[in-house]
Amino acid sequence: MRAASVSRGLAAAVRTVALLALSATPAFAAYGGVTTPAYQENVGTSFQVTGWAIDFGGSMIGTGVDQVDIYTCPTSCTGSNATFRGTATYGLPRPDIEIQYDSSRVLNSGFSFSLTLAPGTYQVQARAHSTFFGVWTTFTRTFNVTTTPPRIVIETPTSNGVV
Repeated sequence: MRAASVSRGLAAAVRTVALLALSATPAFAAYGGVTTPAYQENVGTSFQVTGWAIDFGGSMIGTGVDQVDIYTCPTSCTGSNATFRGTATYGLPRPDIEIQYDSSRVLNSGFSFSLTLAPGTYQVQARAHSTFFGVWTTFTRTFNVTTTPPRIVIETPTSNGVV
């Protein structure tokens, strides 16, 4: 009786391990985001897309991300309407992210990409590639491109005032 019970338990454990191996999907995806432009911000026709991306997946070395691609969509992305714009410069210093995650390995997790678009409402996608799992994680931001220059008002000091 004892041998049969052990055999059934072992068989169940083997089935469980086999199911886990068959359905193994990465438990982690990259963390990050688009920093600029800000959500719903009005920008000129030429501007910078900036942000950061990290993946703490399977290693203790590096940021875990090796590439960030930039896409744009009119209004919002709905699957196939994204237009590839190029690969961002990745590896820029982000001391704020280093402090946030208390890890020097993520200092160089920033990205930047110069973009020129016609006036309208857009969504930008920054797609970060994980070096650990080979998967892409998408970060989005909606913003407006306008030809109206920003208005600056100086309230103080008053005209001919002393500072």
